[in-house]
Amino acid sequence: MRISDTSLKLEDLPLQYDEWFSFAMELEQTGKWDIAARIFRHLASMFGNGPCMNVHEANALYHFGDYRSALQVIDRMIRPTVSSLLIEGRCYSKMGEPEHAISCYQKAERILG
Repeated sequence: MRISDTSLKLEDLPLQYDEWFSFAMELEQTGKWDIAARIFRHLASMFGNGPCMNVHEANALYHFGDYRSALQVIDRMIRPTVSSLLIEGRCYSKMGEPEHAISCYQKAERILG
């Protein structure tokens, strides 16, 4: 099965989500962040769990060094989470934009109370 094949339906793929997710996590552990990011994007499109998979995809893209793409994934999120704000802050920090990074960290801190 190709990762980009979205013609399959959830009911046709028993345990498929768990297998793909576990595989993506293993890829992260071996430093294959770009492939893991593509799998997380696939899982979001196939299984309708976008917010969680967006955070995983953005984190993988961050570790891969593709900060702009990570920020694009975060921008798709309707409501930021602490995790997404921390990733966003790290991206801005790596891109040499400390003001934006600090703003993200402050937003995350406000969410935590």
